[in-house]
Amino acid sequence: ATGPCLARHLAQALVKRSDEYVLQIDSHMRMRPNWDCYLIHQLDKCPHPQKSILTTYPVGYTLPSGLPSGMETRGTLLVPWKFDI
Repeated sequence: ATGPCLARHLAQALVKRSDEYVLQIDSHMRMRPNWDCYLIHQLDKCPHPQKSILTTYPVGYTLPSGLPSGMETRGTLLVPWKFDI
């Protein structure tokens, strides 16, 4: 089927090894001010930033900007602690 999978494939084909950073998001993501500086800072905190991947499960919301009061606005941080072989 054509759609998001094909679109991601085509977009990833444009990535070059010389690219310092790559960002892949869905169309329904919301960005906070200075998101780029925040992500680079998070990446720099990794033991091996050049080989690291940041990933998250985004916080839900309702359009246009309906975050319930008192709701956490940070995404869930996914941290693998081991890989099963």
